[in-house]
Amino acid sequence: MDNKKNTIAEKMKYLRKINNMTQDDLATATGIYASLIRKYETNDRNPKYEQLQLIASALGVKPSFFYDEEISTVGDVITLVDRLKKQTKCTITGEKDENGNYIPSTITLSFKDATLNKSLAQYVAYEELMKNRTDNDYTLDSENKKMRLLMDQTQIKKPRK
Repeated sequence: MDNKKNTIAEKMKYLRKINNMTQDDLATATGIYASLIRKYETNDRNPKYEQLQLIASALGVKPSFFYDEEISTVGDVITLVDRLKKQTKCTITGEKDENGNYIPSTITLSFKDATLNKSLAQYVAYEELMKNRTDNDYTLDSENKKMRLLMDQTQIKKPRK
């Protein structure tokens, strides 16, 4: 999904299309009137959180997918990295110079969870596909399969304390 597609309406429509669902299908899956789904997708109305939960569940994502969390400072990034370290088996490494200081350009972040690494590899491949894409067709088979893999809800293994 390109960076212009960040409203709830655009994300909802995008996810619905890659899941090969019509607005009526989404309405049936959520119990929300199709006319209301249409209003959400045209940005005439915004869903309440409870409705967004139903929509997210039907589309295979968490409600937080629909909200953009602004990352604007180094502190924001460090906070995310800290969360990753605490909630996953994440390792941060790098090469050291002759004084024992880490060389900034060599810092890497990796995960011990094979499922997570596989999903990240698929994400990188998907991003390459999207970067080279020029049309608005959400139904291309290879992209559709890749995006579904990205939305995999497989649980990651929590580190032992």
